[in-house]
Amino acid sequence: FNELVGTLHNIIAEVRSGSQQIDLGGQHIANASQQLASAASEQASNLQSISASLEEMSSPAFLDWIMAD
Repeated sequence: FNELVGTLHNIIAEVRSGSQQIDLGGQHIANASQQLASAASEQASNLQSISASLEEMSSPAFLDWIMAD
């Protein structure tokens, strides 16, 4: 009987350890996902700025100003 209890105790300890490792892995994945989302948002903002600048540079008023020099 004591051997069975010891075996069950070891199994429970292994399951607990495994679940803690899975939890930690999930936290790492969540952090990486958050960083990726933040970087994607920053890139989108930069692209909008570039697009606005290009649109401004291709406007007739800007082209006339460039040609005047």
